[in-house]
Amino acid sequence: METAAEIAASKWPALYIAIEHHRNTIDKPMTFVDAAWWIPIYQDNSNDIVLKSAVQTGKTEYLKCKSFAGCLEGWSVLYTLPGDHDAATFVSNRIKPLLERIPFYAKAVGHTDNVRIKKIWGGTIKYIGSNTIEGFKEFPAQMLVIDELDYCDQENIVFAVDRLGSAQQRTGVPPTTVRSSNPTLPNYGIDKLFNLSNKQKRLFKCLHCNTWQPLSWFDNIVIQEAERSYLLRDRDWSEGAGLDPKILCTKCGGEIDRFGYAEWVAEHPGVEMSGYEISKLFTAQTTITKLWSDPELGFNASLNNPTKYKRFITSDLGMAYSGAGERVDEQVLAACADANYHMPHEGANCIAGVDVGGVFHVHCEEIVDGKRVKRYIGHVNSWEEVGKVFEKYNVWLAVIDVRPETHAAKRFQAEWSGIVWLCEYPPNPTTKDMQVNQAEAYIKIDKHQSLDASLEDYLSKRVVLPVDWQSLDGGDFVAQMIAPVRTEVERSGGIRVAIWVEGDNPDHHRHADNYCKIASDLLDAYTPGVC
Repeated sequence: METAAEIAASKWPALYIAIEHHRNTIDKPMTFVDAAWWIPIYQDNSNDIVLKSAVQTGKTEYLKCKSFAGCLEGWSVLYTLPGDHDAATFVSNRIKPLLERIPFYAKAVGHTDNVRIKKIWGGTIKYIGSNTIEGFKEFPAQMLVIDELDYCDQENIVFAVDRLGSAQQRTGVPPTTVRSSNPTLPNYGIDKLFNLSNKQKRLFKCLHCNTWQPLSWFDNIVIQEAERSYLLRDRDWSEGAGLDPKILCTKCGGEIDRFGYAEWVAEHPGVEMSGYEISKLFTAQTTITKLWSDPELGFNASLNNPTKYKRFITSDLGMAYSGAGERVDEQVLAACADANYHMPHEGANCIAGVDVGGVFHVHCEEIVDGKRVKRYIGHVNSWEEVGKVFEKYNVWLAVIDVRPETHAAKRFQAEWSGIVWLCEYPPNPTTKDMQVNQAEAYIKIDKHQSLDASLEDYLSKRVVLPVDWQSLDGGDFVAQMIAPVRTEVERSGGIRVAIWVEGDNPDHHRHADNYCKIASDLLDAYTPGVC
């Protein structure tokens, strides 16, 4: 009589490897005690599997076990990651240690001098980055694994699929494709594939009314009170109680156990492509309390910032989101206006932002009770006049656009040493964080993420405008503040991203304001007069 392990090995090799031999990134044995929802996915022997998943759900361990299972079958496996650096780091940090320290793998590894190619049992895995075509050449594969599809070069990925073309003809076995990613934009990448699949979602049974339903943040946990304002459906919850907010049935309002009885149910059961939507709402990696109220990453903290909100929707809920159409509009500006406030003709202790172009758009602000109170909004015609505005409003910290007049900007910085910082929006930022070179008083920052952050200040009413805001700078302030709109574009490699674009309309005041926001972010770590 076959043992459970033998049955698993013959029917579901990936599950067998996971349970009997594999260890995770912290060198712990795999367990499905608090993740039983993974078992049907490990048991899925479909030839085309799609995982649309939140982050940190265990999908990378699944992909590793699945690819090793391919080798156990004697297959050639092409394991694709977004870039060459990603592939090299993945092999060095995640694959090589496994093959060396786990006896089951160590005994099976063949000899090869190629860091990216691993011979295991009778199979071979080649780890490549999608950013170059070269990696796809001369490696006919029977299994294709794509990790983080949405961040891969969409044009080159076609060559990865092409590598499967002759697999069935050569072996008589249909090729297997496993594509996984944290989703980004709607109907793009993994979200598009999931929509073409049988669309399996985890349905939970309400024990009070027997209604089956997927867990939805917006249908089961929160209810919208007003624009960008939500309440918990569980009105009895309090943060100090030590319990999570309840997840409530959409039909009867009864409590649903997110770790309780549930099944994967296909919306389109006749479709061969097997797709799964994985959310943190039914994983043990987090709590509903943390998702609701974490001060940095929680839902409440994200409502007024498109970057944070997108991260919550995609990374925590595992859903696609674009934020297209977001902008600073007149209604947002009006909400920040103080009917009793007029900007003064001079100021003290101000920060400033300057956008450089044919003329110089200048904003001066004073931080009062945590709010950015506008003291000056206008434009001048020369660097000398910018200096006069700084003198008039006693500017002690300013962030200025380094382009297009880089040399002139550096000369002005030298004249205002210890006060002026130069700022660059790199065309291809390598990090989402602000990079500060204090020795040179130079900042590099992701343009689109920084515009999200300054939008958040307006939506959160952390900016104070004067009563006459509509007529400032002859009306140009309003026109230029509302010009940029968040939209979706396609970049090199077919990768779609959400960015801010202004079209044909000037947006100088929006960027002068953004530089002021960047200056305000420097305040905590900056000492006046010291660069």
